[in-house]
Amino acid sequence: MSRYVFRGKLSAYICNKCLVNLTKVQVKLYRHRDSQSIDKLVEASPKNTLALLTDEAVSEKQGFLLATATADENGEFSVTIDGDAAAYDGGAFEVDVCIDSIPGRIPDKKSPKLQFTITSVGPEWSQQNDMFVSTRWHYSIAARFWCHILAKYDVWVICGRLLTCEGQQPLPGALVKAFDADWLQHDALGSATTDFNGYFYIYYTSADFKKTPFSPLINIELTGGPDLFFQVEFGGDIIINESASSGRQPGRENVGHCACVELCTDKIVPPDADEIPHWERVEEFEVDTDFSTEGYAGSAANVMHDCVDLHGNMPLTNVASGKALKYRFLIGAWTWAGGTEDPAVMPSAPPADNDLVPVALICDSKVGYIYYIDGNGLASSAPVVIKSSDLDGDGCIKLLGFSVQVDMHDSTTAAQTITEANFVGAYLLMRLNSDAVTPAPYDVLDYLGLPAAGDPVASVDQAPIRRFKLRFQVYDFDAVVDKATNNKTLDALVIDNSPVKYSLNLTELTGDLCNKVTNEVHILYTIDHPHLDYFNVTIKNNGGVVHGAPPLPEGNFAGNYFFRGDESGAAGVAVDVRLDPVCAYAVTLEWKTRHYSGRGRGSERQILYCK
Repeated sequence: MSRYVFRGKLSAYICNKCLVNLTKVQVKLYRHRDSQSIDKLVEASPKNTLALLTDEAVSEKQGFLLATATADENGEFSVTIDGDAAAYDGGAFEVDVCIDSIPGRIPDKKSPKLQFTITSVGPEWSQQNDMFVSTRWHYSIAARFWCHILAKYDVWVICGRLLTCEGQQPLPGALVKAFDADWLQHDALGSATTDFNGYFYIYYTSADFKKTPFSPLINIELTGGPDLFFQVEFGGDIIINESASSGRQPGRENVGHCACVELCTDKIVPPDADEIPHWERVEEFEVDTDFSTEGYAGSAANVMHDCVDLHGNMPLTNVASGKALKYRFLIGAWTWAGGTEDPAVMPSAPPADNDLVPVALICDSKVGYIYYIDGNGLASSAPVVIKSSDLDGDGCIKLLGFSVQVDMHDSTTAAQTITEANFVGAYLLMRLNSDAVTPAPYDVLDYLGLPAAGDPVASVDQAPIRRFKLRFQVYDFDAVVDKATNNKTLDALVIDNSPVKYSLNLTELTGDLCNKVTNEVHILYTIDHPHLDYFNVTIKNNGGVVHGAPPLPEGNFAGNYFFRGDESGAAGVAVDVRLDPVCAYAVTLEWKTRHYSGRGRGSERQILYCK
């Protein structure tokens, strides 16, 4: 008995960079008919022989069928021909593919069953024991033909790749969500997870982008295809969040059944993007250029507070020595001449190297992402978060070999160890816990002896300006640390965690809060903070501002580092209200500090009266 085994693999292009395996398709081998020129067919390019068959054509060649097989999940197949039963002696045959289902489409009664001829093959056989085995045959269907097949099933596909903008490195394990931008509502088309080469495939049907608020009763799409925009999550964080207007751009608008996109993010640092460790920014401010000599950040003279993000790049190993790297920050406070804090002047004595101490308390810091294969065999990613407890006794952190507990997505977790191959940085070195380096109190409720409204804040109760020196250090993991090593130093950084001290009252209400005002009010106010941006006092009713600033009190920073606010004095600020209509009124003391990222902005205090 003679047996012939024809092996191969089938795939199809979505575009010239995106290739998908044809899974679960049926491979059919046919004997040539007498009317066919076998030699010419074997020599012909498949692009000239590839043809979609009618039902009649399929029926006509049924009697010439030699054997069939089904391709596996990788598109691979193995067809065995019984040479004796089929009267086959190893000659050329025709290769057809039969499809009754397409990825992204649930088989139903409406799904067509399609068959197409690829080409004629004259295999080269080698005998192995009692059978003849062909050399491996691999064929990839052209994108134009395959997309035509997808259209027959109303299947649409997006093939994309996610890369880092810097270095063009693939990002595996990211969740990509695709949307269609519509005038009435945006349609969610589907989602997929990137593989280890950063590729993703999202399949959908026209029903997914023809939705309206009245679906499923009324579906409509005014143009032929969807207008694509994307959102990408990596390790639980959104790293790309495109607006719907991206769907109106060339290459994204009204796409066809096959769409190919390339997405990149600048929020992830590729492993080999920079082999030199460096500290670059405090929050959004460049260490080298965006800080004044006094330590204020940016043109608005911002001050840092709470958790302060220290951004930069940290390779896992030293390219010179091949050893794992560790890094830390040192910090020290500037002091006043004579050693006594003085809110009226800026501290002028910088800390010496020996006065610097390791940053030992940090806020949870997401320094990067680890990617891995989960319990379902799929690429996944998880954030790498360092805490104060992860710092060693010198305040250093070593990322290479760091263990991360990850979700295996099968109701279990597992420890994954950071290597050069599975880690990407998030361009964050550490989040400084600035509360740990500034004295309490941190909240106005913790202050004792708030001034009576109108009285100045005593100098001893005023929060001073606090400046710090911050130094970044990097060492081989087995090196002894010192305080002089200087990879980068920010000589002055102003940090403040003190609240605004304020008080507000009316002389007319001091004896009885329900007193009715008739002719005049006297506003008593006190406001004090070392980093005030502005304050103002107004009188409002439900119709808006009745008495504004000016002539009511106001003040603003305007580049004066010692602007702290003001107070009315015991007599208060007199306001003539005789012409104001009978109504309820609110005296409002409003302010904003120069804390970066919004702390204290838009705060106000009110006191009410009736006329």
